[in-house]
Amino acid sequence: MHATEASSLVAQALEGLLSAVIVTDDAGVVRLVNSRAREFFGPAAAEGRPLEEAVSDLLQVRGALAGRRMEGEQEVVWQGRCLAVWSGPILEEGGRIGGAVCQAREAGVSAGLVAGAAHEIRNPLAAIRGGIQLMQARGASEHARHLALVLREIDRMDRILRDLLLAARPPQFHPEPLDAAGLVREVLQLQRPAMVHQGVVLAEELAPEELAVGDPALLHILVLNLVVNGLEAMPDGGRLRVALFRPDAEHLVLEVADTGQGIPENLLPRLFEPYFTTKPRGTGLGLAICRRIVQLHGGDIAVESSPGRGTRITATLRAPLPPDGTGM
Repeated sequence: MHATEASSLVAQALEGLLSAVIVTDDAGVVRLVNSRAREFFGPAAAEGRPLEEAVSDLLQVRGALAGRRMEGEQEVVWQGRCLAVWSGPILEEGGRIGGAVCQAREAGVSAGLVAGAAHEIRNPLAAIRGGIQLMQARGASEHARHLALVLREIDRMDRILRDLLLAARPPQFHPEPLDAAGLVREVLQLQRPAMVHQGVVLAEELAPEELAVGDPALLHILVLNLVVNGLEAMPDGGRLRVALFRPDAEHLVLEVADTGQGIPENLLPRLFEPYFTTKPRGTGLGLAICRRIVQLHGGDIAVESSPGRGTRITATLRAPLPPDGTGM
């Protein structure tokens, strides 16, 4: 078989894949690319072009050409899309590196996750059913307590479904002028009943107004996930500190700290992995989605924790002041 025939067969095989695949030579020049890659990356994924000019930051082709193979997929956000990316070297006879192959796909929801989420959804549904049955069997004096239980479980189910949808469909980024401090207060007000129920004391460190440019829907989800995460770490009460401040004109910092049981040091690097959780109830998507939202805002998120001393999560966002100083 001639080299051109072999190349043609490889290209045909790549066309049958659902993932985007780009193959380079040892100089990092694109030699093979399938239609899925052209759909993802546009003109940058063209045969004969140096891959590093456009997407090397995403596909890490230089690492692959240096012989480094990624251990598992890396989840990244690129132009508003969440992709699971893998790259590795192409080794020829004698161990010489002849090129690199890079593969990317939409980060989606696995069948195992869906099954786990379905189980999580059935739990609050059972609580809702039980609460309603008790309201039917008892007098009006019992209604308020059981209605509170029903509402809490409905809210939990709603968060699970929302996280699943965000994991299945990468969120779209729509920045606009907003009052970030007001947004944080709205989320905290929604969670006050849960705080009272658990005996959690709230410490707010918010300016009267904090104007910024960001995506209000995504920032609402970010604040809600971090606050709920802190509350879940303190089922028997504690102190929740929520701070929002601007270190400079271009950035906002959101800090959420709890006094819960803390997280072992060996688990900290995995906290933002999709589907990883330390909780008996949860999908493991909340913090992964938080990281995705922060990345869409051009920022970074970090966690500090130790057993018995609580946890602090810090999200640094690129959320500049509106162009006219207000924008509201």
